[in-house]
Amino acid sequence: MEVTIQLSGVVEGQQVTDVYPVTITVQLVKLNSSVNITVEKITESEAVLRVDYQINTENCSVKSVEVKLLKDGNVVASEERSQAEGTVRFTVNESGTYRVVIEATVEWTTPSGRHEEKLTLASEDVEVTLSRLEVGAPSVKVSDYGADWATLEITVPVTAVGCEVTGGKVEVIEAGTGHTLATTEATVDNGVLKATVKLTGLRSARIPIIVRVTAEGKTPTGDSVTATAEASVEVRLASAELGGSVRVESPRP
Repeated sequence: MEVTIQLSGVVEGQQVTDVYPVTITVQLVKLNSSVNITVEKITESEAVLRVDYQINTENCSVKSVEVKLLKDGNVVASEERSQAEGTVRFTVNESGTYRVVIEATVEWTTPSGRHEEKLTLASEDVEVTLSRLEVGAPSVKVSDYGADWATLEITVPVTAVGCEVTGGKVEVIEAGTGHTLATTEATVDNGVLKATVKLTGLRSARIPIIVRVTAEGKTPTGDSVTATAEASVEVRLASAELGGSVRVESPRP
């Protein structure tokens, strides 16, 4: 910027005034910053939150940066950095509303000394729902049978929380020996897993079996979740009846 200096005086009894233009350079401290939070990975037990931040400075420098993670307004984790830009990841194990607050200290020097200023910026909220599959009790019915074979119709209700049911697998195991009698893929129909299994070469009119159903799903980040349920039943070929009990296991990764 340009300023003028006016000097006035008396020379040989006369008033004299001179104007002198002077150029002065003024440096202003400028800041431009951004912060963004996204869900990078999500499973049944945890979610990974990615924080990208950038602080652009002019005529000053970043002295320190503290990245704080807040859940429902409360600080649950923090990390300190010295870089003006970077990526920070936080792992959380609870569903909820998260956001990031960054507190940065910038500094600059003038002829009068060294100065500091704090900058605070916040991200938008991000909702985190830990994904899980809730598997109901398997239903096992004999739809057809013969002297040494039986066809089973198996259905299992599945509720998806924060994910999508993509399919499943059905195993039929002989209870006494642990021998796998059959394995097949299950299809998804309006939140119900369905499978048809034909058992052949049965050596008894009463066969105790375990029907194990594993539901499979995908989270919004493409990660896999599973849950398993079992039904212990007895196939009675002579009368095409079933007897036994059902056990539903907790979801497992």
